[in-house]
Amino acid sequence: MGCRFSATSLLCSPLLLLSLPTQVQAQKTWIVDQTGGGHFKTLQAAANAASHGDTIYIRAGSFYRGFQTSKALTVRSAKRLAIFGAITVSKIPKGRVFSIKKLQLSGLILTNNAGGIHVEDIAFWRASPGTKLCSIRQCQLVTFTNCTSRLGSPFSTYSSVTQPPTVEIDRSNVTLTDCNMQGVSYYFNNFWLWKGSPAIAVSASKLRISGGTLVGGNGTSYTSSANKTTTWNAEPAIQLTGGSLMIDEADKARIAAGSINSGNSVQHAIIASGTKITIDPKVSLTSLNTTLHVKGGTLGRASLQSVLATGANSSGQVKTTRYGTAGSISILTLGSPSLPLATPYGELWLGLTPLFFLDPTLLPQSGEKDLSIPVPAKGLPNGLALTFQALEITGTKLHLSLPTTILIN
Repeated sequence: MGCRFSATSLLCSPLLLLSLPTQVQAQKTWIVDQTGGGHFKTLQAAANAASHGDTIYIRAGSFYRGFQTSKALTVRSAKRLAIFGAITVSKIPKGRVFSIKKLQLSGLILTNNAGGIHVEDIAFWRASPGTKLCSIRQCQLVTFTNCTSRLGSPFSTYSSVTQPPTVEIDRSNVTLTDCNMQGVSYYFNNFWLWKGSPAIAVSASKLRISGGTLVGGNGTSYTSSANKTTTWNAEPAIQLTGGSLMIDEADKARIAAGSINSGNSVQHAIIASGTKITIDPKVSLTSLNTTLHVKGGTLGRASLQSVLATGANSSGQVKTTRYGTAGSISILTLGSPSLPLATPYGELWLGLTPLFFLDPTLLPQSGEKDLSIPVPAKGLPNGLALTFQALEITGTKLHLSLPTTILIN
């Protein structure tokens, strides 16, 4: 067990690798418990007391108010507790990471962050009509892993409501890994209309998707007593203006337009304007009454590599799966999350210092390779964010995969 140095890489055993960051600044965990026994009963009080690098652990309660912060905190719970109010994170400084994990959220607003934002194992659900569920504006690096949306039944608003997309992205760099998101469906009850939306709306941003399922909101139709039918079309899964989009097939990625209960309406899985789009040929694209799955933008088809990872508690394991070309040499790379760096081999989404290389191997016929990495019980800082990418060598060509970021508790 140990490290082997060469001119271009550092090869380490997984256990030693995750044992390396033992000299870290002292961090404090603030416990929020509405029933008492913790440090605070409200989230904002904990956020006010915390400093960069601290953890807010939400132990018990139902929280009808969120919080605002500009500190690089780790916010998590063990029971996926619900927060009804919005969480607003802004002005995280460059070089730091705000992380949030294992909660139910009805609002996450991310604005003007030079540092990283990591969102993992979050169930988004809309607590009130017309509110923003997840809004990302002018953020340098935002990573989502294993997140879902649960939009629930229409609200009795007694007035028409335009629902924002499940995730809105504006002038930001974002990755989604193994996330399942759905847009809001149209609903009409004879008096008021709940207008639908895409799962994701993107403007002037860089979006990278590995695995998961994205589905647009469903359409609907209504026939009046005068036998006049009004139809509200289904929504695309992704709507983009400018920027770029890459989608990898990892773990059977599926991108689909919403459906509709009647009629011959046409809707595309992806609608774009001025966007550079690259999609792995194995990605499942489903549109409504058309075989033109991507409308607009500049579309390219290319086999893309990716890696999916699942985080672990201390003494557990980080489980990774690489997806690539059968017979290629694959090396798992690991480092801290970083702004995407354009290289001749693809985008590098992790920091160069430290940067570790693990498990060089030939990919089997399936093109998939699993690797479990033990996590030591002690020695890791709370809320350690790690980014994985695969380095694939096919013949004389070298490629960087799409990334996955996870949080080590």
